[in-house]
Amino acid sequence: MDMILSEIDIQCPFCFVRQTILVEPDGGESQATVSDCEVCCHPMDIAIRWSEQEQAFTATANKSSGFNE
Repeated sequence: MDMILSEIDIQCPFCFVRQTILVEPDGGESQATVSDCEVCCHPMDIAIRWSEQEQAFTATANKSSGFNE
C-alpha cells in the first residue's frame, strides 16, 4: 500500500459545516482521534480508515461520546 499524506473532508455532526482534516499515513490503516470543530468548537470523534477499494482514506465524524448538549 503506497500512502501519501491525505486531506479528507468531514462534516461536523453539530453545526454540519464541512471542513478538511489531514491524515497521517504513518498512523496506520485504522485511526481514531478527537478534534474540536473549527466553527462551533464542539468535540468530534473522528474515525479514519484506509479503503482498499478506493485506495484512499475515508473518515466519519460523530458527536464525542463524552459531550452532553
